[in-house]
Amino acid sequence: MNIFNIVLNFTVCKQCLKGGVTVRESTKLGLATRLEVVCSSCGTIDKLWTSPRKQDSQAFDINVRAIAAMKQIGKGQTALNDFWAAMNVSYRGLHHKTFQKHLKETFRKPEATALDKFYAESATVVITTYKKMDPTFSKDVTVVYDCTWHKRGHTSHIGVGAVIFYTGLILDAVVLSNHCLGCQTGPKPGDAAYESWHEHHVCQKNTDAKSGGMEVEAALTLFKRSISKHGLRYTTLVSDGDSRTFSALTEENVYGLVPIVKEECLNHVQKRVGSALRNVVQRSDKPLSGKGKFTKALIDKLTDYYGWALRNNSSDVKAMQRAVMATYRHITSTDEDPSHDLCPVGAESWCRHRVAEAKGEPQPRHKHNLPDYVAEAMLPIYQRLSHESLSALLGSEDPECVRVIALRSVVADAKRAALVLDCCRNSSA
Repeated sequence: MNIFNIVLNFTVCKQCLKGGVTVRESTKLGLATRLEVVCSSCGTIDKLWTSPRKQDSQAFDINVRAIAAMKQIGKGQTALNDFWAAMNVSYRGLHHKTFQKHLKETFRKPEATALDKFYAESATVVITTYKKMDPTFSKDVTVVYDCTWHKRGHTSHIGVGAVIFYTGLILDAVVLSNHCLGCQTGPKPGDAAYESWHEHHVCQKNTDAKSGGMEVEAALTLFKRSISKHGLRYTTLVSDGDSRTFSALTEENVYGLVPIVKEECLNHVQKRVGSALRNVVQRSDKPLSGKGKFTKALIDKLTDYYGWALRNNSSDVKAMQRAVMATYRHITSTDEDPSHDLCPVGAESWCRHRVAEAKGEPQPRHKHNLPDYVAEAMLPIYQRLSHESLSALLGSEDPECVRVIALRSVVADAKRAALVLDCCRNSSA
């Protein structure tokens, strides 16, 4: 307030035309403060708030905006208060009851309405897309499913499961919580205030599943309501390597006699190369690791090469298989026995040997020159991972994108977690 009073020293009172005008804080409501303009002769001459109120509401604009800012970065009331205290604006920020009230009244209803509209529009786009590809389309679609949690490990109280179409549109999502802070801290049965409290309490716990079981429970919830919500059946499931979700959906016979087929996502298939190469290094009787052989950097590079081969040829299984084997032949090629016949030709090729060939330049020396027994140990892995079953990856999406989007808004309790998909809606729009 000092800066205001310094400026006011150069002014006079509008009533008595004398100096001595100052400003002081009176009432604080969250981050909004009521200021009083005081004349040393006339007393208080004016009062005003530092923030306007929201239209048709008693909520102050600055308080609502502060909550929105915290929600966008995945933080809650404690972080809000810490921030404003560090900025020397308010030692308390917003009371937790005010925070929760604004969160529920200002954000919950409009966002729920917006999400319902968004899901419905997504389903319309999906149906239109399928009908363009197949005029006889009825209701069976391919979807990507994944789940993410508020915390790593198996201690999180909050999980978010989402179903997306291969265009990136989110068809449906559900937030699960096995914990309610209100139930934990509020009055207990038998307390004098319990009946009154319980009458107005909205419990945030909607599952007894532990964090490890939330992925399965969320999938069952989403798949079971797909027909009633969108008139669609999610009959082809693209998900990660965890088979528990698929097994649960199969056991439940979600769509009766119509089976659900599982396909692997590219992200998890890519990781198989690294796992297989590390396993063969550990189990082999021959020294496969070390300088001039397998190193961590080389295995990581081969994993990236494999993922590149899958993604750049995701619409053609033959091209995908050729690209996978090209990476094998490229990395095992030596100065004595070059083998770049499967590498793409031309000056724009990723293979520097093919580039030199196209430009008429001398062939560069090979970087790795792996021993023959190392190449022999790799071959069965590449043959297995370039099998015809790669056709199941055609057009696959990576469900990890949902994890990245959702984690932006997953926050410390279920009330705020229920708003998590606002970021998904904004990111996909």
